[in-house]
Amino acid sequence: MLSARARPHRELSANSNMVGKSATPKKKTFECYADHSKFRDSDDSNEFYTDLHREKHQEATKHIRELFDLLQKDMHLRSPKAQKVKQELDNIDRQILNMNITGGLSPALGQIRRETFISIWRSFLTPPCGWPVHLTKAQISEYYLSAKLALKDFCEEYDYPCGWACVPPC
Repeated sequence: MLSARARPHRELSANSNMVGKSATPKKKTFECYADHSKFRDSDDSNEFYTDLHREKHQEATKHIRELFDLLQKDMHLRSPKAQKVKQELDNIDRQILNMNITGGLSPALGQIRRETFISIWRSFLTPPCGWPVHLTKAQISEYYLSAKLALKDFCEEYDYPCGWACVPPC
């Protein structure tokens, strides 16, 4: 299970040193984001997501959902459709990277860690050969709960839209 690392949070205030409209963290404006005023990437707790990061995450949401749906059909994501969806997410990541470089931010800020999502999602899916017979329903339920908590912790740690922590993502 992924563990949330303890990170200091920098609170925003009216006297914040952030400059420019796109660098001003503020309440996320669409439903799937958590309602809090701190937006950061856990790789660097001193940097905040911008409005542009949130827009790119909103744009990526449909691809995140599509990737999850495709994973249910093909655990290895080898289909041309899966490759196209991964490419769309990679394109969004490249745009985020370019925004970060242009804005003088950490290159990793706001990047979508799709491989971690895929890894956690796979744990939600029943193995193609079924669960081992020695596992009880309670053990399987505990396994699902652990996977759900890992997904929630991962999304909170990287301040992804809270809908991405749902199964299926929204």
